[in-house]
Amino acid sequence: GDIFTSRLIAVEALRKSYTREAEIALRRTYDNDSFKLPGHAWPVTDTVFDRSGNFLASTSRDNMIYVWSLNDGRHIHTLKGHKGKINFIQFNADSRLIVSSSKDKSIRIWNIMTGKQTYLLNGHKQGISHAMFSHDDTNIISASTDGEIRIWDYRRAICLESLHEHSDKIESLAYNPKREEFLSLSNDNICIWNQRKQELICRADNSQSHYIKATYSPDGRNIMCVSYDNYIGLHDCNTFDLISGFTAKGYGNIVDITFSTDGRYILSKHENNRIVFWDSQSFKYVKSIRECSTNNLCCSKNLLACGLDNGSISLLNIVDDTSEYSLVTDENPYRFGYYDFMTFTPDMQNVIAGTWKQIHMCNLVTKTSKKIPLSLNIRNLVYSNDGRLSAFVSNEKIL
Repeated sequence: GDIFTSRLIAVEALRKSYTREAEIALRRTYDNDSFKLPGHAWPVTDTVFDRSGNFLASTSRDNMIYVWSLNDGRHIHTLKGHKGKINFIQFNADSRLIVSSSKDKSIRIWNIMTGKQTYLLNGHKQGISHAMFSHDDTNIISASTDGEIRIWDYRRAICLESLHEHSDKIESLAYNPKREEFLSLSNDNICIWNQRKQELICRADNSQSHYIKATYSPDGRNIMCVSYDNYIGLHDCNTFDLISGFTAKGYGNIVDITFSTDGRYILSKHENNRIVFWDSQSFKYVKSIRECSTNNLCCSKNLLACGLDNGSISLLNIVDDTSEYSLVTDENPYRFGYYDFMTFTPDMQNVIAGTWKQIHMCNLVTKTSKKIPLSLNIRNLVYSNDGRLSAFVSNEKIL
């Protein structure tokens, strides 16, 4: 395709628990050239950008981390050391360090300037699902499958505190976007912690609630939880007191839930391919969209995008509820009734949806669309923050 077409190819790689910035392949968008990043011997499992958009890190089943320069596509370093599956990676704030956690029970901190491991943290008795830098980069918080949370002074390689409020696997670990607090959720308890003081703020029993996912509201004041039986509860972030709640009946099991960007709505995605809008203050039903075949809720600013079984993409203005319309794509000869991924371009001019060896690009301004045949089966796609680079991952192990 043309330069405009190549610049619109962008993907968001699937991440197991944290949000959201993974990537696997790069494509230059400022000229006609594109390039591949071969290297991993096994399929790429995760990727993440640094905050500056200058580096990309990727992991694979080969238990190694590759660090790439996004300025010229060079493979800078291969970080070797883990003996088991790498579950999570993250850059620190100044993009000089990477923390990685693994099934091998270790946490490793790497210097991406030298490619050397600078710190090794051992102590967890089970595999480590999460390891994240604190907001000020002074500590690392980790969580393991046996329910233990540890706060580390990684520069001295010592554990400052071991938190044992959970007796079961930690299913959710999230930072408050506005405070130095974080929450942890397991089948037994939901805990809210003061990160700096390393103290428990409050604890709630989860053995009866059966919450399976928890997330903070955009303003950091409330915590929204969803349970196995489709109960949605909004809790105070300080006390975890229940503010309001209801059971979403008649729509099937909930598979994903999120807030709209402005916090006005709660959106729930159900197994029956329906997205339901609820008022976040009153929990009253607002509206629903049927036949949305994508499992993930794709919100960006005021827009919600969802793929339909008929091959079209529906765009809804979720702020004023007035500009709902559909963008119908060309006939898809490989149609399976769903899209593998969906994302917005950084300039909010287009929405990109991918299915088997095809990219559907829909212009939100002209409300037109076109189909791009591909030789590779792209599974996910994402842009760098400045919109100059994009990355994709394919079934053919190409980055």
